[in-house]
Amino acid sequence: EEGFSLVKFLTLKEAIKLVKDNSLVGIGGISLSRRPMSLVREIIRQGKKNLTILSFIGGLPEDMLIASDCVKKVRSSYIGFEIFGFAPNFKRYVEEGKVEVIEESEYSIIAGLEACIRDLPFMHTKALLGSDILKVRKDLKIFKCPITNETLVAIPPIKPDIALIHAQKADKNGNILIEGTLGIDIELAKAADLTIVSVEEIVSKEYFIKNIEKTKILREFIDVVVEAPKGALPTSCYPIYKWNLEEIIEYIELCEENKIKDYLDKHVYNRAW
Repeated sequence: EEGFSLVKFLTLKEAIKLVKDNSLVGIGGISLSRRPMSLVREIIRQGKKNLTILSFIGGLPEDMLIASDCVKKVRSSYIGFEIFGFAPNFKRYVEEGKVEVIEESEYSIIAGLEACIRDLPFMHTKALLGSDILKVRKDLKIFKCPITNETLVAIPPIKPDIALIHAQKADKNGNILIEGTLGIDIELAKAADLTIVSVEEIVSKEYFIKNIEKTKILREFIDVVVEAPKGALPTSCYPIYKWNLEEIIEYIELCEENKIKDYLDKHVYNRAW
């Protein structure tokens, strides 16, 4: 029944107050698509510190958090701007030793989250054998399969304290409707202790029933929903809007000129969403 839900509907400020310093924060979306930018901007405004950020394929939100001195560690297979080049602050902070990188592949992230979801001590793979990741990740263990005697790699669980996700719609019970690429959003929501989802629109139960095939995350995995129209900008949110090319280029150019403060003043501190 509508209204029978433990999901809380909060403002941006109320939701991000739940994010504690030193947390492991999973950031949903992928690359420049459907990133939770409103939630990330509010983290910066509230001055959260010493976060470890986890992302499948990262870019703008991760780079902004790093530039705002919110981050101490990064776990990702890639942080960059695709055709626009490197993520300038991520590159600089890592080179200067200000941010620690925990090397990941796409599969190691998925496997770590799956191990958490399934309450297993590890997930196994052959994929990392022969890679340099094994040289820098002492928590990844090589072992012999007791059944086949094959050599495998054990990947330990990854349990985010917080998952931040942006989606197209939520119904009034907190079920989340997503269109387009999913990245690892479903896994993040299931694995995290606390899942916060910003959405373009909150819709009725009737809309939810008519579009049941688009429901990707059920309310049982959601803790907080924030209504935040255009909350992924300047990244895209298919099919509602494309990325804001001008703002992305502005960000990169200001960072390269060491003027990140100008960008943050204009697009974070003087922006309500």
